[in-house]
Amino acid sequence: MTSPSKLVLEHLDVGLVTRVVGDDQVDAAGAGLARSLASGPTLTLGHMKHNLNLAEHATLGECLDSEAWRQIVCMTTDDHREAAVGFVEKRPPRFAGK
Repeated sequence: MTSPSKLVLEHLDVGLVTRVVGDDQVDAAGAGLARSLASGPTLTLGHMKHNLNLAEHATLGECLDSEAWRQIVCMTTDDHREAAVGFVEKRPPRFAGK
């Protein structure tokens, strides 16, 4: 793997990108990310996707209202409770999509 460019390192420093992998690691890194997302809180990820899509055409106020409402909805899910219990028990959460 060649060393990352100075620009890439700057992007990492400011959080524009969160990970850089070599060309030979792209497939494995992509598969790992896909597994991580698939085992995550799917309902919450769906709400996040909705908010991202909304931001393309809605006003700031509409986006903030949607974000606030969706956070409240997500906090009432079984997955949220499981995340909190997993955190307290120092174990990975087992999300069920509920």
